[in-house]
Amino acid sequence: LYDCWAQWEGPAWATPEGLLVTTFEFTALTAGAAAVEILPNYGLNTRTRVIHGEIPGQEVTGVIGPPAVVNVVACAAPTAEGEGSRYLAATPDADEAMVAILVTGEAQDPAIACVSLYVQADGRLGSTPVYQSPAQWDTVHIADTQIIPSASYQVRVDCNPGQPGTDLSPPAVATTWPFGDVNNDGVADIDDVLVVIDAAQGIFGPDVTIPNVDLAGCLPDGQIDADDIVFVLDAAEGRDFSCPEICPSDLDLEDFAEFLACLAGPGVEVKTGCGPFDLDFDNDVDLEDFSRFETVFAG
Repeated sequence: LYDCWAQWEGPAWATPEGLLVTTFEFTALTAGAAAVEILPNYGLNTRTRVIHGEIPGQEVTGVIGPPAVVNVVACAAPTAEGEGSRYLAATPDADEAMVAILVTGEAQDPAIACVSLYVQADGRLGSTPVYQSPAQWDTVHIADTQIIPSASYQVRVDCNPGQPGTDLSPPAVATTWPFGDVNNDGVADIDDVLVVIDAAQGIFGPDVTIPNVDLAGCLPDGQIDADDIVFVLDAAEGRDFSCPEICPSDLDLEDFAEFLACLAGPGVEVKTGCGPFDLDFDNDVDLEDFSRFETVFAG
């Protein structure tokens, strides 16, 4: 039972989107989808109502419900950030047990909307989850062909080794730096060129790391050399990052028909042959996958 008394200095007008009066916390007994419901009446002497702020006793409760669906997760979000044009850094919460790290591209970005892969022990990306303790992961430096400049990724930890994809943390959003911007000031210019030239000679400033300056190739190689200098020179001269596209741009109505045949909803295990349409890699084909499919659909 909960009483909420509040006195505003002026009217608190409700809007079509509603008026937020209070929030509450509760202890979850298990992870998974659950419903929280506010009841109009509960027993003989309990009811839910809102009273007019200026007319004593007048009820202005309005519609109550429907139940709010919440997704109770048992694991905490990692810390994640971009640490260069081609790298992300992720650190799982130290209180977790064995976790895998899942990287997905923002659904609104057609260049990476199809990306949904697990971090491997070496920082590359793959379809198979790798479970390690937070101490084993420490801060993992993530680099692969799917990590491109000026792009935002959602980084989650997967806390259920027995059923990958069923117990994911809330996302941490990490955005890579612009192409050629090795000092993270928002532009690629002569200052960045000088930083990479020094790094190629083994000279690293106090805030410069290999992930900051490793630019060359569609797959970063961890080596700082003349190729990286050429890349940052290209960026400083206004040339764009150029590598083969990550997400297909030729999806048409035939692919859409196949997608519809695979669409089964959340929590329904992926049908045989439908794996490519599980675009967020959570072992089902649902409206989250449709959102990503729609982003890369070309017709």
